[in-house]
Amino acid sequence: RSTLFPYTTLFRSDEFLDSWNSLPRLDDIQAATGCRIRFHEVSQTGASEQFNLMIASGDMDDIIQAADYYVGGLGAAFDDEVIIDLSDIIADNAPIYYDLLMNHCNQTTRDTVLTDGRHLSMNTLKDESVSDMGLVVRGDWLDELGMEVPETLDEFTDVLYAIHDRYNTPQTLYVNNTGEIQYMDGVFGVSIFKVMGSTDVAPYVDDGTVKSGIISDEYREFVAYVRQLIKDDIIYKDFYVNASSDTDTWGRVSAGETGVWRIGADSMHKVAEYTENPDAYCLPIPKLVKEAGDPYRFGNQVALADNKGYSLTASCHDPELALQFFDWFFTDEGVLLSNYGVEGETFEYVDGHPQFAEFITNNPNPDLHMMFAVILNTFNQAPMYNIVSKMWVGYTPEEEAAIHLWSDTSNDDTSRALPTAAALSTEETSMVSNQMTAVISYASEEVLKFMTSAADLSDENWKTFCDNCRAQGLDEIMSVYQNAYEEYLSGDRQASSGGPGGPPPDGG
Repeated sequence: RSTLFPYTTLFRSDEFLDSWNSLPRLDDIQAATGCRIRFHEVSQTGASEQFNLMIASGDMDDIIQAADYYVGGLGAAFDDEVIIDLSDIIADNAPIYYDLLMNHCNQTTRDTVLTDGRHLSMNTLKDESVSDMGLVVRGDWLDELGMEVPETLDEFTDVLYAIHDRYNTPQTLYVNNTGEIQYMDGVFGVSIFKVMGSTDVAPYVDDGTVKSGIISDEYREFVAYVRQLIKDDIIYKDFYVNASSDTDTWGRVSAGETGVWRIGADSMHKVAEYTENPDAYCLPIPKLVKEAGDPYRFGNQVALADNKGYSLTASCHDPELALQFFDWFFTDEGVLLSNYGVEGETFEYVDGHPQFAEFITNNPNPDLHMMFAVILNTFNQAPMYNIVSKMWVGYTPEEEAAIHLWSDTSNDDTSRALPTAAALSTEETSMVSNQMTAVISYASEEVLKFMTSAADLSDENWKTFCDNCRAQGLDEIMSVYQNAYEEYLSGDRQASSGGPGGPPPDGG
């Protein structure tokens, strides 16, 4: 069988590819399935306009990514009869994908993929969820100090003060303008409010009640901790002017001003280069806890799916065939080709495991970064089963070990994190938008004063702060959150970007 699948995409042709319809894997996919995708190519700057013109004309491509372009997302696209509901045909025509999603993924993943309980798209699913960013500490400095990598808050604090005292670091712990410190939500068991850039009131769940982290005792304890570190010059007193960028962070590290910072695993090996010290190296810091034996008190159940997906339009010529085609990418053959390409060309087996060829990992063209080489020589322009670790081939063993350490959820307590499907819908957010803006603006200003000692963090001042947050409308906001959470627990929640609520089934 052979068919054409017109497809609108953000991607544009570049110097390495004349057209996305010339991707080398398209021929391999057609040979395996009898089907071929044809890409409808538009410029990236004109994609939204061209998408809207296509919808208005009624002459739509068979497959679109409505979550990217359609105002209101998948739910609105379905209500407006732009895309179709796949629920009645997906189990029969995409059985591998359907079984994986519905029987082997967690509830958070299903919440991400389903919309109002419907299959309005097929999404890329991942084999694992990893965190490739975390806190690191100068390992060479720990060696000189005779200290171990910290695991508890007290140990972490001792390391900070020891580094500061020994190396006179003005920003021992690099904190950017948000005022956040990684892992502190799990240490204090509360959602940490960002003093800059916040878009919510730091909701979290405490024994069945949704509360705001802003006015919690636990958050006050965190603010007091930051306040003391600033007083003792461990955190820069004007941290709020720090940029949220790797460039600024590495600038502090290279100047010898910082000993603990947040970074991506793939950059850990660069510390010797940036510091011009061949003995310098990083060690990853695990998720911190308050006391030894405590759980990490703010773990999150992470979705093993993207939140975009591929939808079939009302103009799709053969929806069943489209689903069958997509399901092939979840077969053993499809997983291998979409992730690694073709044996002998783009990968070889090493000790029984596929490994990218040299021209993928170390192409002589300096402009062809490994990520681009993978995109051009495998196939990720369809829902697929993404093997996350395939991109770790360029990592050092130490960097890969850091990813595993940061991704470990075995000690996570997820009971305090608000489930994805209980988040406020667009309509609910609109209901409390004025109060939300007022609370965030007020809290950002006042918390910054508490942290920097511009205001006394006394019982009286904290009570006044909490009362003023409520006066700005915080209680009204939290009542909307509470209703959303209770709907989630009862199974009645129909989130705009997720499926039916309710706790995950056993083993889910």
